Amino acid sequence: MPTVDSNGVRGGEIVYASSKNKAMLMPDLRGRSVRDVARTCSQLGLQMEARGEGRVLRQNPSAGSEVNTGQVVYLDFGRAQ
Repeated sequence: MPTVDSNGVRGGEIVYASSKNKAMLMPDLRGRSVRDVARTCSQLGLQMEARGEGRVLRQNPSAGSEVNTGQVVYLDFGRAQ
């Protein structure tokens, strides 16, 4: 399965990939701000449900999973200690 990440650089561009079944592969949103994630989800046609504040600590579906337009992405935000 191909990997989907931000080219190994947090704060860099997100790389989008498509799958064979007209679905998209979920990008790795960990470490990104609420505003950045909201923009990305909007561009991909995904709904987001967020908890907390700060940067993404966990996401579901995980990076590389197939997602469809309109699907809900669950995100936990927090601050690094």
